[in-house]
Amino acid sequence: MSMPDPMPSYDAQTPPATPPHPAPYAASAPEDAPLPGCGFARAVTRYWHGYVRFHGRASRGEYWWAVLFVAIVNVALNLLASLTDDAPLIGFLSFAWGAATILPSLAVSVRRLHDANGSGLFLLLPYGLILVGMLLAAAPMAQADESDLAVDVLDTLAVTDTQADVPGYDNNQSSGSFRFPEDVNDDAYGSKADMWDVIYMRDFDPATIRSDDGDVSYGVLRNDPYSGKDVTYEKGGASDIDIEHVVARSEAWDSGASEWTQAQRDAFANDPLEILAVSSGGNRAHGEKDAAGWLPASA
Repeated sequence: MSMPDPMPSYDAQTPPATPPHPAPYAASAPEDAPLPGCGFARAVTRYWHGYVRFHGRASRGEYWWAVLFVAIVNVALNLLASLTDDAPLIGFLSFAWGAATILPSLAVSVRRLHDANGSGLFLLLPYGLILVGMLLAAAPMAQADESDLAVDVLDTLAVTDTQADVPGYDNNQSSGSFRFPEDVNDDAYGSKADMWDVIYMRDFDPATIRSDDGDVSYGVLRNDPYSGKDVTYEKGGASDIDIEHVVARSEAWDSGASEWTQAQRDAFANDPLEILAVSSGGNRAHGEKDAAGWLPASA
């Protein structure tokens, strides 16, 4: 009869072996070394600390958290642009943000390539193309800024003692040199009444306007461009409001519009930027004079 094997003996001082646990992610690492398991806040901090650090390595998480951070701010700027009309402010903020992030974004991309055993030179092509594109886009803008200033264009105009009286001007509104909306074969203009109502709605104080489906019957023009006074409009009654062409049509004809096509002259006559609601007295004092012959009292 065989005896059972004796119970194994353990040294009381030696604990039984346990399977090894994986080492936790490093809580910190040198700025030029990758940091596995890097969280969003830590990645953003290292992104800014490595502003121009093009040596060393960056972990996958460190890189993608930085990309997400930049994208979030870009989305916020676009949202702000859609909520405000302050284009100069949005333009400045977008430019400042782009200028502030181009170097650290390039640096973290280079470090990420190093960590993947790649070369930062791989980024020369895409970033080089972006830079060339920016320079090409800026060149015509700079040229336009230099050559298209109004003061520079004015210097190219010939100055004469008297305005030439070009023959052929016809003031008839339906068949003349400049036709009004109902006489233009183009649905875009609508009717003359429609056009005038658009001007009233634009120029009158909104709080004073009375209208029926866009048909303005009453309104007050605040700070009339010609007299500087408040002027009242009342449809069908006593009204001191006229619709005025800032550049008189006959003056435009004598100044070069005689060489335009009929369509160009019609577009000029119905251009909202050329038409204002003004005081009747100012309109009649202006008449067909150019700026050398008449200026409003408020000028």
